[in-house]
Amino acid sequence: YVEFLPKHNELDVPLLWDKDRLALLEGSPTLEQIEQRRSFTRAVHEALFGEDGGGLVGMEAAATQPFESTIPLAPVLEAEYAWASSILLSRATSSGAERAAAAAAAGSAAPPFTLVPMMDCINHSLDPNSEYTYDPVAGDFTVTTTRAVSRNEEITISYGPLSNSRLMRLYGFALPSNPHDTVALYTPQSPALKGRSVQAESSTAPVTFSLSTEGAGKLKH
Repeated sequence: YVEFLPKHNELDVPLLWDKDRLALLEGSPTLEQIEQRRSFTRAVHEALFGEDGGGLVGMEAAATQPFESTIPLAPVLEAEYAWASSILLSRATSSGAERAAAAAAAGSAAPPFTLVPMMDCINHSLDPNSEYTYDPVAGDFTVTTTRAVSRNEEITISYGPLSNSRLMRLYGFALPSNPHDTVALYTPQSPALKGRSVQAESSTAPVTFSLSTEGAGKLKH
């Protein structure tokens, strides 16, 4: 199964993009979130394996880490760790808040965060022809079609009501006319906004706007 997974140069997700590709997202909140994920990944790798990826050995190294194991870790390069993290983020099943809430309401367990061979190949669609269910007793995942499927038609499922920003960060793609899309707008603190219906308390305070298509860049608030 590991041999079947896409290699580093085949996995097209922002966590593995070079600076030229990341520059295409310049000016978007998505880029900042991707950079935060990349920094977090580097920090975790260094905490686990050291700066050179050589692994932590013995009690002294283990004592500085937030885990109790003293088993030496095999050498893992930062690029290899970023690849493994990307595999999990882009291919593992995740219950999500909606599915977790439904499972809790039904008194059952939500699907675990795990890799499921073959099911991890199924693409996302806004109009999926299939869905998956999880049996917590048997530990089984089942994919079932929800309508008639034509011969050679691709099987698709829904990854959930995800915005284009989240789709881009996790899976490396965005969808045109995504009904679940949202955009975070941040405004600097400005005296010009005081006394009006929109006020910014700090440079990172999110502000909700109703966007108007009447004229380029016009905001209704």
